[in-house]
Amino acid sequence: MNQSTVHQESFNQADCDWITANSRPESIAAGRSLLTAGERSAALYWVVSGKFVASIETAAGPQVLTPLEPGSGIGLLALILDRPALTSVSAIVPSEVVAISQERFKAQLKQDRAFAARFYKAAAIQFSQELRNLSGLLVQNQSTASPPLRKVLLVFSELYDSDVNWMHEVGERFSPTRGTVLIQQGIEADAIHILLQGTLSVSIAIDRNGVKTHKEVARLAVGDIVGEMSFIDVQPPSATVTVLENSLVLALPRVQLNTKLEQDAAFATRFYRAIALTLADRLADRLGSFSNQRLAYNQATPLENEAEYEDELDTDQLQSAALASVRFDWLLQQVRRGP
Repeated sequence: MNQSTVHQESFNQADCDWITANSRPESIAAGRSLLTAGERSAALYWVVSGKFVASIETAAGPQVLTPLEPGSGIGLLALILDRPALTSVSAIVPSEVVAISQERFKAQLKQDRAFAARFYKAAAIQFSQELRNLSGLLVQNQSTASPPLRKVLLVFSELYDSDVNWMHEVGERFSPTRGTVLIQQGIEADAIHILLQGTLSVSIAIDRNGVKTHKEVARLAVGDIVGEMSFIDVQPPSATVTVLENSLVLALPRVQLNTKLEQDAAFATRFYRAIALTLADRLADRLGSFSNQRLAYNQATPLENEAEYEDELDTDQLQSAALASVRFDWLLQQVRRGP
């Protein structure tokens, strides 16, 4: 397995050598499925050659989503979120992959911190690009943001107290007013923004017969991170983010953040995992917005004893949420106090 095989070349050659030594090559015939929505897979795959396509069942029938070409990972979303596959993935031409046991891969993530940082970065890049590819579908299918608590949980439960303190020290506090454009579609952003107070609107520019309009595809609430996709995949923002009400934001400058990630491997692992989880959760939310297979709890319906709801939290997650809430509240209070 060559370094160029891995998505965005996020892994180094030593990582690729480890994957080669612990994986098996497989030839996949056109039409064969590697993943089936709703089922768990014991393996993780990387595409070496050929082409795959992900699809999801909707009320109108199967919906083809994003193509997966050489370098792409298959099964990353299910691995990161530790859940059954959300999409079905099949080869559309004769293809080659390498397959590795998920359990073996998880063990390596725990043992090698630098390997883990590079993997979570690679996963975040792929999720970011898949979200960008879904933009056209989002215009046709209105989606909403995940609950704020879940965003806080995903990010601040992964970080250490020292990480949050560093963010406070290097972050730039500002209070944008209603109507302020925080991020402009197509224009590079120079920071990642953490929304501490207020509400933001995410919209996509649409060209209809030469006339440009903006369609809102999501609203962001307290705890959301803005600009992480462009930071991860180094592409211009795919949407415009506008302030809906006077807000409080902490901006993490791109330069300082890059320096911290390069110099602190432990922080890099926690940060990239937090971003990968955030993007994975957002991707799952987008897929659920036009899938007819989502099972979420509704207060108007009784709970089913054997049902596993996609948005429920287990005991460990609730404990993590409590800790994440404490960290977020501490950061909010520090930023409110000012310098």
